[in-house]
Amino acid sequence: MNIMNTTKIKEFNDKLRTDLTTDKQFQVELTDLFPYMDETELTGDILVNDFGFEKVIVKPEESGEDKDTHYFTYQFGDMYSITLFSSDGKSVTIFDYKKPIWKTAGELKMIFMLFNQRE
Repeated sequence: MNIMNTTKIKEFNDKLRTDLTTDKQFQVELTDLFPYMDETELTGDILVNDFGFEKVIVKPEESGEDKDTHYFTYQFGDMYSITLFSSDGKSVTIFDYKKPIWKTAGELKMIFMLFNQRE
């Protein structure tokens, strides 16, 4: 099951833009919020399979460790855009920043919604 339902997110964003540009009161259906209430803890598999993160393997020669290590990244847009980073697969942050930290699928869905509305 793919956690990211981009069609629903796009519909939600379009409704928000329409309501804001027409000065109508923005109303949110409870069902619109369900994807963002997902308290599933993040794992490396969820990052890769559901959100499209890339798992990068670092060989011992590069890291100085005794065995392979890895990290996860997700790039929004071109090389000058935001990159999400996870060293452990259990929490995500913006690359080169210590905070904020997102630890659930719902939090990450919200981040994707915010960054993907820039089309």
